[in-house]
Amino acid sequence: MAVKFKRAPGASLSATLLERFTNSVLGKRRSFAAAFLPQQLFIEELLLELCRRRSVSPSYFEDAKLTFRQLLAVAAALSVTDDERWLYDACAKVNAIRNALVHSLDTEFDSTRLPRLIDNLLATLMPRANSSDWAVALQKGGLEDRVEAALNFVISSILTKIGPDAFETHADRLIKSWTRQNGTLSPPTLNIPDLTGVYRSISETSWTTTLSLAEDGQGILEHVWWTYEEAPEGTMSRKDVSESRNVSWTNNGALIEVMYGSVVDTLCFDRETPLSEIGMANHHPGLSQRQPWPEGSLIRGATLWKHPHDFWPNVAI
Repeated sequence: MAVKFKRAPGASLSATLLERFTNSVLGKRRSFAAAFLPQQLFIEELLLELCRRRSVSPSYFEDAKLTFRQLLAVAAALSVTDDERWLYDACAKVNAIRNALVHSLDTEFDSTRLPRLIDNLLATLMPRANSSDWAVALQKGGLEDRVEAALNFVISSILTKIGPDAFETHADRLIKSWTRQNGTLSPPTLNIPDLTGVYRSISETSWTTTLSLAEDGQGILEHVWWTYEEAPEGTMSRKDVSESRNVSWTNNGALIEVMYGSVVDTLCFDRETPLSEIGMANHHPGLSQRQPWPEGSLIRGATLWKHPHDFWPNVAI
């Protein structure tokens, strides 16, 4: 709520200026800016790294001292596919929010201009986030929660463009460690009973993938996700969707191939799959998928953790 002042006799600061200082400086939402600006700076660093990796002589970028807008233009010019345009459009909208935050003392800023700029950013990201955890995160919670999800989505998307080493899966690292100097693959030896059982991905939302492996080389793979439908009065309604496949599977030690239809998913079993990807310490037996995963894969890069476990609520199977 804006504060109103009356000028007292002999006051050295006008009531108008005092009101502006109180409402536009002391009352400005600093928590939002404090959370937003570091992520925007990190996006700038990622764009610079992307340009370095796509240029023949990356050292020239060090002395160029490009502004965010200039760096964004260079990154877009170095695009390898037209499919990246949405990402640079999103980065431009992130920068528009940043500029508005650091250059405005408008007392109406929070209630008018900021939501409009954020809506523009979310509108760019939502079509790219369909049927994923990001789709829920971008619509869940208050304004600041959705902005944080938007920034994290942009950061994740740039990381995938930087290269495999920036977004390497645990399976990719295992494959490297299992590869001999002559190029042959030598996974650790495991018996089939060590691999059978139920594996499931972990998500804060209802998005899950469950894989059941039986000793006879058969199994079931189920993927649950969601889609959004337009509801009355312009709102969006979430609809859960599930898809299940009967699968067959074979293994070469800890290297597993799961087959259904024309899809062959290559998975790596590790008794010490790190829990760091879900923000926890230690490790647990699990399956991670080798990149690139095939078109039509229901696993889609998810890590599948073996049941039961004590680090996350065990969902009934």
